[in-house]
Amino acid sequence: MPVIKIQKIGYGMGKKDFPEANCLRAFLGEVQDEKNTVTELVTSIDDMTAEEIGYACEVLRKAGALDVYTSSIYMKKNRPGTLVTVLCRNEQAEEMTELMFQHLSTIGIRRYETKRVCLKRHEETVQEGNETIHLKISEGYGTVRCKYEYDDLVRLAQKKGRSLAEIKEEIRNGMKK
Repeated sequence: MPVIKIQKIGYGMGKKDFPEANCLRAFLGEVQDEKNTVTELVTSIDDMTAEEIGYACEVLRKAGALDVYTSSIYMKKNRPGTLVTVLCRNEQAEEMTELMFQHLSTIGIRRYETKRVCLKRHEETVQEGNETIHLKISEGYGTVRCKYEYDDLVRLAQKKGRSLAEIKEEIRNGMKK
């Protein structure tokens, strides 16, 4: 069954002409994006500097990974280590694995195929004077989230010599007019 946001469920018991149960259950709902099967690549590192790991993560992001993050862990003999996790499209798994072996000191990578659920996303623009600011809107599952594009806010804050919080407030107040 595809991943759906269920709106209604119906049951039917049929006729009693059969010795076995004659039951039916039907679902009505919004089908979620089936393209959200992704690959998660995970490895543990205990012999690289933070700078080297940071560079490897940057390479993986630029190569098209959906997400790259690190977690602090303890490895055998209580050595501090770093867990590197890469989320990518299934068709990118081989390329990402190769990049991980090339840029990290690991000798093994765990690989999982997993599903993720995402909100539907779209972008709108907001004018702040002569500046265009992109507004990212995510919605679904009864939730709506709006977030200004960070790079646009930084550009405007630097131009005006103000804080990000002041810029966000200025944009909100401008939208109320």
